[in-house]
Amino acid sequence: MSISDELAKLQGLYKDGALTDAEFGDAKLKVIGGAGAPYATADNPASSDKLDVVTQLERLDHAWRSEREQYCGGGPWGTDSIPSVVQSILWGFFIGCNGLFFVIVSHAHKPHFRLGTLIGIVFIVMAIYTAISGCIKASNYRAPHERYQSLRDDLIAKLGAA
Repeated sequence: MSISDELAKLQGLYKDGALTDAEFGDAKLKVIGGAGAPYATADNPASSDKLDVVTQLERLDHAWRSEREQYCGGGPWGTDSIPSVVQSILWGFFIGCNGLFFVIVSHAHKPHFRLGTLIGIVFIVMAIYTAISGCIKASNYRAPHERYQSLRDDLIAKLGAA
């Protein structure tokens, strides 16, 4: 198993709550420097380089988590929802159908139910806004996420080479 695979496994355990902060830090040092030499020595200067790369990787991940919050909407049960064009269009369509329903039902009554028509129009406007704003959020999310992935892949490749 490569160092990057072991670090990914540790990161997963840490995110799942199986490891505390201290345990996670100790385990990373063991993986990077070997069980007997967690720090750089004159015989093993590469472990210092690995530790620098891991530190850069952690900083990058932390910065991305902070930046990602501005793009993600709150999902059900407190989860973050990554914006997508398809999801935005589907929500817009769903809301628009409800608006159309209100308009049709209000016009089906002999004396027109004007409030129902107004509610329907408000729903249709909300549907258009939801679809457009969601698509904009999704396109704004894509470029920073690709940049983050590229930087992360470069650091992991550097970690494997060190």
